[in-house]
Amino acid sequence: MKKVIDMKSFQVRELLPIPDFQGVSPKYGEVSVNEKYLLKNQKPWLPIMGEFHYSRYPEEFWEESILKMKAGGIDIISTYVIWIHHEELQGQFEWQGNKNLHKFIDLCKKHEVMVFLRIGPWSHGECRNGGFPDWLQHMDIELRSNDPTYIKFVEVLYSQIYDQVKGLFFKDGGPIVGIQLENEYGHCGGLNGKEGKAHIRKLKEIAVKIGFEVPLYTTTGWGNGVVVEGETLPVLGGYADAPWTQNTKPLDPPKEYVISHILKDTTIGSDLMKEGPSEYDYDVSKYPYFTAELGGGIQVTAHRRPLVSAADVEAIAFTKLASGANLLGFYMYHGGTNPMGHLSTLQESRATGYLNDLPEFSYDFQAPIREFGQISDKYRYLKILSMFARDFGEGMAAAACFIPEDTSNDAKDSNTLRYSVRLGENAGYVFVNNYQRFAEMACRQELEFEIKSPVGKFEIPAVNLPDKSYIFMPFNMKLGNIRLISANVQPLCTITSSVEKAYVFWGVPSNKAVYNLSAENIALVSYRGNKISCENNRYTIEIENCDAKEGIDITTASGEKITIITLSRENAENAWKIKKDDKEYLIISKSDVIQSEKDITVSSRRCKNDMFIYPNTIKLKRTNGADVKFIAKNDKFSRYEITFEKVLPTVSAKLIEKDKGIKTYELNVEKFINDSVDDNFLLINFDGDTAELFIENEKAADWFYNGETLEVGLKRYLGKLANSKLKLVIHELKGTDDIYFDVPPEFSETSVCCIKNVDIVPEYKCTIEL
Repeated sequence: MKKVIDMKSFQVRELLPIPDFQGVSPKYGEVSVNEKYLLKNQKPWLPIMGEFHYSRYPEEFWEESILKMKAGGIDIISTYVIWIHHEELQGQFEWQGNKNLHKFIDLCKKHEVMVFLRIGPWSHGECRNGGFPDWLQHMDIELRSNDPTYIKFVEVLYSQIYDQVKGLFFKDGGPIVGIQLENEYGHCGGLNGKEGKAHIRKLKEIAVKIGFEVPLYTTTGWGNGVVVEGETLPVLGGYADAPWTQNTKPLDPPKEYVISHILKDTTIGSDLMKEGPSEYDYDVSKYPYFTAELGGGIQVTAHRRPLVSAADVEAIAFTKLASGANLLGFYMYHGGTNPMGHLSTLQESRATGYLNDLPEFSYDFQAPIREFGQISDKYRYLKILSMFARDFGEGMAAAACFIPEDTSNDAKDSNTLRYSVRLGENAGYVFVNNYQRFAEMACRQELEFEIKSPVGKFEIPAVNLPDKSYIFMPFNMKLGNIRLISANVQPLCTITSSVEKAYVFWGVPSNKAVYNLSAENIALVSYRGNKISCENNRYTIEIENCDAKEGIDITTASGEKITIITLSRENAENAWKIKKDDKEYLIISKSDVIQSEKDITVSSRRCKNDMFIYPNTIKLKRTNGADVKFIAKNDKFSRYEITFEKVLPTVSAKLIEKDKGIKTYELNVEKFINDSVDDNFLLINFDGDTAELFIENEKAADWFYNGETLEVGLKRYLGKLANSKLKLVIHELKGTDDIYFDVPPEFSETSVCCIKNVDIVPEYKCTIEL
């Protein structure tokens, strides 16, 4: 199948700056905005943002989580300051322990990760009262308005927050680059029209007067969201599912997988939406397409239990990038646990007037980094996009979006091709999305593209795209001093070493990779596979096995050394980029590889772990916590084996009580600590409605059944576990309960309530010096 894209008449108008949003930092330089993208030091910038709620995670593990997020490609951490977490009791603000905002921002500064501070006052975030303290919620005043009494309380809150973060703003050399005012304002509560805009103006006026001076101010722009021209930038979102939907029927295929200029997800917060979806109340053409809430996963509710896959999440981000997005922001990127309040639990619930019941504790969100710090497949999938954005984002941000008229805009249409082009000054990318949650897409066999663009005609080599696949492919791309005319692979990253510059790509499974290179400026091309031809001043190189970890070696006419490395999709998911002494290295490992200031840490649940490192000149100097052995090397990669001392912890479960649809088990955990074990995860596979874990009769964790195994990391409880008993309480699920499941349990009787199996798995960790 050949698709011709005629965009010769496609013109990109001159982009106007938005002068109200800019700032200069002594550390980071200048940040500004135009109508289509962010600029960093006057160059187009495509940052990746991830949400992490400090007050929902133990303070002692913040730093390792920030490093995990940075290793995952996160440039900006966004976080709510949740009012009820800090002033549950009126006039008694808490900023210690897990609520120590200053420490959290300071750690972000230490590790050079920017921060987008979401200061409310209302947050939503599946919190009790949307984050409002009970004492405020029950006052006889108009909340989320310019009511004078409400405004006085907001001024106090904002002043308290400012006292925690002063000196840490972008202008001070700190990490706080942006402020979000309110959340879902005008869409989920609040006011619309002139009154709504007046309130947002008032909130910004208060914030700026107190000292919140940043380059970027935002409000959420989906649904009926209020955006004030010259005062706030809109941020949008999109989720793979909608567990807040007030029914238990299967959902239609989500429109979030359709490439479109219609940028907003009107289903976000539909449970609290005041009225039906409306048109934007702001001029979309004046603003760039920024996102703050692309679902990094999804939170379950009592009545809806979706299970979202890694591909579900990546494919949405891919689709938004294909639709012109120039800030990919994920909510949540890091899961957490609700703190216990002084007066009540702090989760959203129907008892407090909201429409959903959520777990008291778990805010796991099926996120890339889970509730207990586990790195999930979603992290690896999204890392493919974030690695690209870090190395190639400048070109992508400046590339305008062209969506052909025959692109399918119907989520239920599984036959019509979904595709677009992003075209920069000279180069571009063809996007194809063959992924749709809740639908099977037609397989695309021998799909080719001919692009007739203002900068020339380009033919993209054929690619086979099965259902549930997606890729963007480059054309007219500069690789140093040479030009990649076209290829059927996706760029991943660049690696600059002491001997050469490597450009790393990955290919769709069961496809050969094909590169078309201009012969201009090339003196020599070599590849061990020998599939090289040269016609019409063009080299064509075919790579049959993308898993071979081999390279195409190119010497330019000026003597520059360039290598093109092609990876399989699996190896791309397991790729990690690290830097030492201004040199870069590519590591491929199923282990988690996190860089700190001077070394790397390697974490795994396996005792034996392979690690492939490019370039092959690097040597692992020493390790703490594992044995490291050199195995072999090819012309590009060295292979090492990392071996941890095996630990065999045990856990057993004993039914100790059964009463009225509730079963209580005693868990006995033994032998789970040594020097190389960083954490131990209880893996509890159960059938039932909900599960609760208690340590010495104090609730520590909970879970709503959704088809996943409940995982609980034990290192945060080590101080309590020495002589403590663990109890697991499972609540019965009846076959007649009105709950939607993506993966329902199997009912052999009218109800289920039991542990199917329980295990404990150590996670090993070592430190390696390069």
